[in-house]
Parts: sequence; structure tokens; C-alpha cells
Amino acid sequence: MLDVTVDRCWLALRVKACWERPAQKILEAMGYECFSPLQSAAESKKRTCSAPLFPGYVFCKFNCAIKWHINTTPGVLYIVNFGGSPAVVDEGEIDRLRLVVNADAKYSPAPYLTAGSTVVLRAGPLRGLEGIFLRCSDGQRLIISITLLQRSVAVEVDREWVDLPREIRPYGIVSQKCV
Repeated sequence: MLDVTVDRCWLALRVKACWERPAQKILEAMGYECFSPLQSAAESKKRTCSAPLFPGYVFCKFNCAIKWHINTTPGVLYIVNFGGSPAVVDEGEIDRLRLVVNADAKYSPAPYLTAGSTVVLRAGPLRGLEGIFLRCSDGQRLIISITLLQRSVAVEVDREWVDLPREIRPYGIVSQKCV
């Protein structure tokens, strides 16, 4: 049996279409920690279904030295990499994303943003969460990003929850029209 606990880091796996859950279950059965966040999608008035928040990707924590074992997993196409080396996903980003998914808050996919102010929520169910704040025509959102995939999730927040860090100036807040 492989030791899956040595020098582990989060990496993004590109998986076949509609293989996020099956690949995750196979990897978890092999002893790996995986994360594939879901979003609620309205199917009808009576039923809702869940869809992947990042279609085609599963996050997996493993030792890069045994990546051949991951690459041969059914449904896995490849490990996301740059320059031939696996690209590590920041563990803090995974933790923040887990906090949003597990909180009783509305969240949805959002375009990846490179501009905006980093803020910290000082109140509410997501207290202490850090992200990019957007002011939209229909309210406020906090953007939680997975830098490696250049994908983000927007979670609705009350303006009163937001606390700008001292090093951030108020004119740095991004104002956008959300879709």
C-alpha cells in the first residue's frame, strides 16, 4: 500500500466531463483526501440538483512523487501543471472555499478577478473569511478564488459584515455590474 500521507499538497485534477464525483469517490477509496465543491442548481419547482462548482476539476491532496498512481485513476485526465511540474493549490484557498460551501450562505460561480480589494468579514456566519469585495447593483459579494484554476466563487454578504484591512484604502473597492 502506498503511503499517501507523506509530503502531501493540494493539486487540481482535470477530469472527464461528469466524472467529478466518480473520480473523487475512487480517489477517496484509495485513501486520498479530495474536495469537489457543489452548487445547487434549480431543476424544477419541486426538485433541486447539485452541479460541480468547478466543472471538470477535482482537488486532491497527495504526494507529487506518486502522481503516476493518480494519473491512472479512472476519469482523471491529468494533473494541472505548469512547465511540466504539478501546480500546487494554496491550502488557504481550499480552506476558505470549504468554509463558504459549508456555511448557510448563497454562493455561485464568478468570473476570476485580478483587481479588487481584499477584505475580511468581521461578522456573520463567514466571520474571519478573507476575499475580494465587489459592490454590485443588486448587493454585495465576496469573491473566493482558486488562483491556480483562475476560477472564483461569489458569496452574498451584508455590507455591515465587511471590514477593510488597514492597508486597504476605501477607493480600492471594485464596483461592477454583476450578471
